[in-house]
Amino acid sequence: SLTPARTLSAVRVALMKFEQVQSGHRYVDDFVQVCRELLERLEGGQNDVEALLVATRQMAEREAMHTEALRVRIAELDRLHKAAEEEKRLQEERRQATERAKDWRLLENWPKLLARSIPSLVGSKGF
Repeated sequence: SLTPARTLSAVRVALMKFEQVQSGHRYVDDFVQVCRELLERLEGGQNDVEALLVATRQMAEREAMHTEALRVRIAELDRLHKAAEEEKRLQEERRQATERAKDWRLLENWPKLLARSIPSLVGSKGF
């Protein structure tokens, strides 16, 4: 357990670090507010510092849970993005393969193309 003076010093350092973070995130703003209250109470010598420390710890735990939930969601979105990119790549490969198979300029396609077109040519001429 820290002495009030060391706690005061530690809270001041933590508060300065959090104030340097871009504000606007609700948990960061809440944490800064709790730190300010804690500083006021430590400086005033009041006895309910422990309650504020508990509140600060609970807030930090909520922030950690929120951060973990965001990390999980980001990982899921990343996985979905990679799957969509892979599907897009496979569709493009299939499209290119289909186009190559229909290309009469490629010699390897001539037997298939002739096999498909000869019956219709023969049938249409009445042979």
